[in-house]
Amino acid sequence: MPELVKDFQGRLQQEGFVELPISIEHAVKAGTLPGSHKDPFDRVLIAQAQVENAAMVTRDSLFRKYAVQCIW
Repeated sequence: MPELVKDFQGRLQQEGFVELPISIEHAVKAGTLPGSHKDPFDRVLIAQAQVENAAMVTRDSLFRKYAVQCIW
């Protein structure tokens, strides 16, 4: 098993990442997003970024259509 997997939670904390559970507010926002993007996981990520005012780390240009700050 790779070292990263053995202590994934510890590594995330070490790097300053914070776990972001999916809330009801995120789910409702994801379900009401406009547009034709049908991938439910992407919609949840977009909703979380919007609700939490967080940036997305992605090269997918589709995310920019949803007024989400994208890094990369």
